[in-house]
Amino acid sequence: MASGVSRASVTPVQIMTLSNGDCFEIVAASGLSETGLRNAIDSTLFKQWMKNMQSEKGLLAGGQMHLRRVEVQVFP
Repeated sequence: MASGVSRASVTPVQIMTLSNGDCFEIVAASGLSETGLRNAIDSTLFKQWMKNMQSEKGLLAGGQMHLRRVEVQVFP
């Protein structure tokens, strides 16, 4: 019987720190490369979303909610 070596694929993950000092992870969904994840994080859309989340009226304002993990997906 032949034996093979299986390679577990590594899911790209980035850690970001919010303006209040809390950290959260950004995880690439299946099929998204490290480069694709980095491009998504560097995009104007993602930066604006983060700015809105942390704004005075954003979901993270006041410390009632916390961001732990974000999954970035590819759409065909």
